[in-house]
Amino acid sequence: MRYVFLIRAAFLFGAVLFVSACGSASNSTGGATRSTATTTVPAVVATEPTTNVAPEEAVTPEDQGPEETAWSGADAERAVENFLAALGAGAYEQAAWSAENGSIVVDGQAGGETVAEAFERMCGESKCLGPYSVVADGPGLIDPRTAQASSTVTVTHTASGEQTSIRLGTFEGQRFITDLPPLVPSSGALALVEVLFGGDPPERVVVQRFNAFETWENGERQWTTNWWSDDTYQVEGGFALTAEGLATTLDDPGTVFEANCAVLMTRGDQVLVFEQCSLDGWQLSVLTTRGERQAPIAFEEREEGEFVWFVERDHAMLSGLGDAEGNLTSIVTRSGVDLLGNDYASRITLSTDGTLAAYIDHADPAAYSHFWSPVVVVKDVQTGAEIGRWTLDNAVMCLEFAGQWLIACESDGDLIDNDPEQRALVAINIETGTLNRIETRVRVFLPA
Repeated sequence: MRYVFLIRAAFLFGAVLFVSACGSASNSTGGATRSTATTTVPAVVATEPTTNVAPEEAVTPEDQGPEETAWSGADAERAVENFLAALGAGAYEQAAWSAENGSIVVDGQAGGETVAEAFERMCGESKCLGPYSVVADGPGLIDPRTAQASSTVTVTHTASGEQTSIRLGTFEGQRFITDLPPLVPSSGALALVEVLFGGDPPERVVVQRFNAFETWENGERQWTTNWWSDDTYQVEGGFALTAEGLATTLDDPGTVFEANCAVLMTRGDQVLVFEQCSLDGWQLSVLTTRGERQAPIAFEEREEGEFVWFVERDHAMLSGLGDAEGNLTSIVTRSGVDLLGNDYASRITLSTDGTLAAYIDHADPAAYSHFWSPVVVVKDVQTGAEIGRWTLDNAVMCLEFAGQWLIACESDGDLIDNDPEQRALVAINIETGTLNRIETRVRVFLPA
C-alpha cells in the first residue's frame, strides 16, 4: 500500500508560498438554530499572533519591487462566499479553522474562548444568516516587504443594505479570514444545494467550501474540515483529487494518496485512479491500494497530436480519439455505438449510473472556438440518441452529472487569455428540460 499521511500543507497559486503547518482532524457541524434578536455586535478584525518578531529593516519603495498577485478577485469572492455559508449553517469550526490553525486571535474573542466559540457567540440570535452579496475590491497582492498577501471583499446584507469589509490575509503562507459580515438579525436564505435543485436534489452532492466540504447525502447535510478543498478539481466516491497530485478522503484530510497527472474513475464500487504523466503510456490502479487494473483499451501511440482516451463510471465505458486541441474527435461505447456523430467534444462526463453521457460541443454554430463553447449535449449511452442540447449564456468550464441533474459551470465571459473564472452554475433537469442559473463562484460536485 503506497499512501502518505500528511499533517498540513498550504499552497497559494500565483505566489511562491508553500509552508507546512499543523492541522487537526476534521469535525462535523450540523445546521444552526435560528432565532430573532436586535442586538448588534461590531465586525471582527484580525490581530496578529502574539509572537515576537524581529523588527524589519527599512525598505524604500525602490527596493520593494512590484506587488505580485496571489489570488484573483474571483478567488476572493469564492472564499468569502464559502466562509459566510459556513457561518450561516452554524459550521463554526469550519469557519474558524483558518484563524485557529494560524493561532490568530480575533477582535471580540474572550479569554478562554476558541475562535469557533467566539464566532458562535457573536453570530448568535440569527445575526450571521444573511443573505449577503460579495464583491471583491481587487485581487490578493503580495507585500514584497513581508511576503504575505491580502485583499478585501465588500459584503452587503441584502435586506438592510448594511455593509462591511472582510479581509483575506496570509500568515506564513496560510490564507485566513477572521472578519464577520454585517451582524443583522435575519431569517436567512436557502442553502446553495436547495436553490440549485429545489426539493429534488441528487442523492449525493459535495460543495467545495473554504477549507471544508459541505456534503449532502439523501437530504442530510454535513460539514467537514478539509484544507485541500480549495485545490480540489474532482470528487469521486469519498475522495477529492487536487492539482498538487494528491487525493484525500473528504472527511480525513490528514490521509492522502499519490495521484499524479490523474483522473478518478469508478468500476463498480471501486474508485480507480488513471495516471498519465507522459505520452508514452498510462497506469490504471485502485486508488487506496495501488493494485493495478487492466485498462479497457490498450495504450496506443498516435501521430500529429492525436491521443487515445477512455473514461469509466459504474459499469459503463467510453473510448475514442482526441486531437492536438485537446478535444474529442470520436466517442464510442463498449458495444461500439457512436456517441459523437458530427460533433466535436470536450469534457465528456458520464452520469453516475453510466447510462447517459454529456459533453461540450465545439462544432455547434453557437460555439465560440475550438477551446470554448456554451453548448451542452446529452446522449443515451445504449442507443447514441441525443436526449437534449442546451446553449447557455457563456462558455462552459465543467460538467457534473447525476440522475436527472446535469450541472454546468458557466464562465464569466473573459476568454481572451484562455483563463476565465466561474461566474455561475446552471442546473439542467434533463427530464423536464428546465434550466436553473445561479450566479456563484462556488464549485459543486456530483460524485458517485
